[in-house]
Amino acid sequence: MSETLQRTAISNGNGDTNISGNGNGHHTAATHATATGGSIRDMAGTLWRYRRRSFVFFAVVMTLVVVGLIVCPRKYTSDAKLFVRLGRASVTLDPTVTTGQVMGVETSREAEINSLLEVVNSRTILDRVVEETQFGAPYIQPLDREKAIIRLKKNLSIWSPKRSNVIGVEFESDSPQKSQTIVATLVDVFRDEHLRVNSTPGSYEFFEGQTAAIKAELDDASSQLRDAKIKFGIGSVDGRRDTLQKQIGENAQQLADNITALSAVRAKIAQLEKGLESLPSPVVRQFVKGLPADAENNMRQQLYNLQTLEQELLSNYTEHHPRVVAIREQVRGAERILGSEKPDRSQATSAVVLTELANEKSLSAQRAALSRRADQLQKELADLNRQEVQIVELERQVRLLEGKYTTYTQNLEQARIDRELKSDEITNIGVIQPASLVLKPSNPKKGLTLVLGFMFAFGGAIALGFVSESLDGSAAKSNASH
Repeated sequence: MSETLQRTAISNGNGDTNISGNGNGHHTAATHATATGGSIRDMAGTLWRYRRRSFVFFAVVMTLVVVGLIVCPRKYTSDAKLFVRLGRASVTLDPTVTTGQVMGVETSREAEINSLLEVVNSRTILDRVVEETQFGAPYIQPLDREKAIIRLKKNLSIWSPKRSNVIGVEFESDSPQKSQTIVATLVDVFRDEHLRVNSTPGSYEFFEGQTAAIKAELDDASSQLRDAKIKFGIGSVDGRRDTLQKQIGENAQQLADNITALSAVRAKIAQLEKGLESLPSPVVRQFVKGLPADAENNMRQQLYNLQTLEQELLSNYTEHHPRVVAIREQVRGAERILGSEKPDRSQATSAVVLTELANEKSLSAQRAALSRRADQLQKELADLNRQEVQIVELERQVRLLEGKYTTYTQNLEQARIDRELKSDEITNIGVIQPASLVLKPSNPKKGLTLVLGFMFAFGGAIALGFVSESLDGSAAKSNASH
């Protein structure tokens, strides 16, 4: 144990005894604590020795900071906030630039806000603000006005938060009233310029003239279409064609029925004539003599009925109508039968088949009339096809002019609204916060300046003490070496 642990009692000048050993590390810890305590005492001693120099440095720096705060010119800031409603005036669009394309809301908002920021920062607006507020006046030399614009832009701040429709305007000058005047003037000039750049001069007059011209063309085309329909006797091309096609179908059906009936009558006449010729003459005369009593009365009644029907048809149709022609043939046949006094074989044959012959002639006349009617209907259809080209062209022109007239009428109304909006100075730029009047200086910032000055003075005083210690130590070593 005595070999492992060797302790040495070391007595210092103050009578303290230090025990050192080589087995448990207590010697190292004690040495570190002694060195740390000595280092702090050395730093404190250094600062104490050069306390006057450090204090003078601290006092001089703080004095300069305070004097600077007192002497430094005050700057005052005025700000305003604008709200942008999405879309040109949010009421109407300039009809001369409307494209009908749909743009995304985010894209439209970002594009419009960026465009407005560019307008606010434009040379035109800054120049008008300088002119109206006489900022930087008097302008002795031509460049003085340009310098005023540059200085105005330098002290002007314009921003817009992301994903927001708000635009902020801020200006800093040496007077709160001046800052407020500059910001208020800038807002007014910007809204006025926004109205100007978003309107087209002469837009209303242009659409008014175009609308009147198209209205005149539309009236002329409508008159030509009306005159053409009156001339051709057409209310509607499609209606007229349907009517003609229906009449052509009915006429064709009547003609087919007529042909069938005419063939049947002719066959019957041939059969009757053949049968009467084969009978003996006494039988024929006897047959004919048996006719007058009843046949003559029936024939006269039939003639009267035919004549009555003929008069009714003439009241509704012309003399050349197929039905009128057929009835007249039957009337003539009946009159010839009643006019025969002494029938022989030929007359007897005629008396028997005369009615059928009258029907045959009536059907033949009806066939001829139906054929003529078919030709007439085909001619009318061909005329309608030729007339349709002119009618359809006029109708197409009228529809086109009606569409143009409607469009220009709508654009004229939009232009009128746009003109009224500009006249009443209505825009989509709303003022959330007017130009503020802040009497408290925005610069210099006293609290922050004092804190920063104190930190600099305190840190510099400490650093000055250590630098002085280092310089004095180097000088002492140099003297000792000599």
